[in-house]
Amino acid sequence: CIRDSLEDDDAEVKIQAYKTIPKFAQVLGQEALAPLLPHVKSAVTTSPRWRVRLAAIDALVDLGLQYGSAEVFSKNMEQLYLSAVFDKASQVRQSVIARLPEPVSYT
Repeated sequence: CIRDSLEDDDAEVKIQAYKTIPKFAQVLGQEALAPLLPHVKSAVTTSPRWRVRLAAIDALVDLGLQYGSAEVFSKNMEQLYLSAVFDKASQVRQSVIARLPEPVSYT
């Protein structure tokens, strides 16, 4: 189950799970992934591993692009995404800034 992978102790397992979330959203639909959003949001703000935070942020952007809705993005993802601009890891900040035009395009 993808939820089990998101809760796994191994960072690589979590990273791969975050990478699959947008693919599952394409197949299963937005509603099926609603229970996973708290895991994604939590990882963005609380994970001690920058690679896990980065994978979670990428999942947020990809999900937002799939939803294609400014309302969905602003309600569920905008604050988290913008807070990642100030992440303590430069790799996360650089990725967020590089991908910034993507979420802006649907807001």
